[in-house]
Amino acid sequence: MPVSVDTLYTAVTVYKEARGEPRQCQVLVAEVVRNRMDNKGMTAGEVVKERGQFSWVPLLRGKSISSEYDRLKIRTRNGDKEMLNQAVDIAQDVLDPEYDTGNNLFYFHSRRGHKYDVKCGNLYFSYRHK
Repeated sequence: MPVSVDTLYTAVTVYKEARGEPRQCQVLVAEVVRNRMDNKGMTAGEVVKERGQFSWVPLLRGKSISSEYDRLKIRTRNGDKEMLNQAVDIAQDVLDPEYDTGNNLFYFHSRRGHKYDVKCGNLYFSYRHK
């Protein structure tokens, strides 16, 4: 079954930003993307490519998300292949229209020193405060 562009952007974000973190932390990263999509009326690609939001995006350098995903599939080793497949599964689940994130997590970062509402693994998540 073909994977949508939104799924690829979300999956690669989960893989690049949360690889090695527990599954529930990877789900939270995907939920941040989904919450921003829903709140801003944007695609995953638009959300992920917002300036300064996700550390891996500058590595695209004009390449398509499909080519980056294909590159990852080729270059990853055994354990990482499983993580990449898991990231795709998580993205598909979280982007399903029936999926309810049940939260308003809007930001995450991997450095301490920022205000945060939820800590999961080595990631810190924040709600969108109005």
